[in-house]
Amino acid sequence: MDITANLLIQASPELVFMAGGLPNAQLFPFHAGSITLMDGRALTIHPKLMNDCLQYGPTAGYPPLVKQLKTLTEQIHAPPRWADMDLIVTAGSQDGLCKALEMMVSPGDYIVTQEPCYTGTLSIVMTH
Repeated sequence: MDITANLLIQASPELVFMAGGLPNAQLFPFHAGSITLMDGRALTIHPKLMNDCLQYGPTAGYPPLVKQLKTLTEQIHAPPRWADMDLIVTAGSQDGLCKALEMMVSPGDYIVTQEPCYTGTLSIVMTH
């Protein structure tokens, strides 16, 4: 068990523990959910999954999703040296592109792009 878990277990119930970033799941606004798909099927989110989805998670993304994406990538694309690599889940392709550019490019750097260029890329580099 890690230090954060130990502190939470040993803490007084009145303590508001802010270091772990773990909101009290009893205070989440949703307990469970059901969504009806266009074809009439229902997608139900049970309470445990709802808590997992509303709770802060690892930076790399929701672990079951990351695992499934790694498996699919290996099965479909078989990238070389895949065992030495990793992936991260982002909110979308432009979010991932923005994060990558922010890591590699500093303000004032020159950037060479093709023409035409994806307008999302231009939006990112023109505002940073």
